[in-house]
Amino acid sequence: MEIGFLDILLGYLRYLFTTLEGWSFNFSLIYVILSIKKKTYSWFFAIIASLFYGKVCLDYKLYPTAFLQGFFILSSMYGYMQWQKASLATHQEKIKWHYTNLNRNGWIVILSVTILLFGLIASTFAYFTKVGNILYIESFAAAGSLAGQFLSARRCLQNWYFWLVVNIVYVIVNLHQQLYLMTILYAIFVILSIQGYYTWKKNEKMAQV
Repeated sequence: MEIGFLDILLGYLRYLFTTLEGWSFNFSLIYVILSIKKKTYSWFFAIIASLFYGKVCLDYKLYPTAFLQGFFILSSMYGYMQWQKASLATHQEKIKWHYTNLNRNGWIVILSVTILLFGLIASTFAYFTKVGNILYIESFAAAGSLAGQFLSARRCLQNWYFWLVVNIVYVIVNLHQQLYLMTILYAIFVILSIQGYYTWKKNEKMAQV
């Protein structure tokens, strides 16, 4: 019996709303879209997505990424407080929500920390697990995600640079692990990273950090 397009579509929709990977997809996509729109409550969706995705990563032995979700939950709480503070300030002073911008020293610091995190994450999980070479690629993406999440919480425009690279790497990681739905999600994130950069930059006020 032939399987029609409608059957395939219904199968994907069923998967989206009946599995942890599906719910992680849904909440992650909502978070990024709301983040682009600079909505403070986007961080709540980030927390829920991290909880679901963390369990999925443990099931597929993506240990660095699973560890990363715990950090994301904490940093999302921090991000919410930072964005809420900025939102209140802009409302009281009647000015536009603004992003911050990395200066030269900021770039040196964030890149140095990212490299150190990559080495720390990769060496730690290589010692305790036997996952293979994908571990190092995943550790690189995890370190970049930590940097991107911190910059995002600080409303730094350059967070989108990090997310662009990280999302491309996670397309490869998820494809390797046959997590096809998450592969599609991160492919969408690649596009949204570019859109996020230009959306934030347009008609916004800059401040050096």
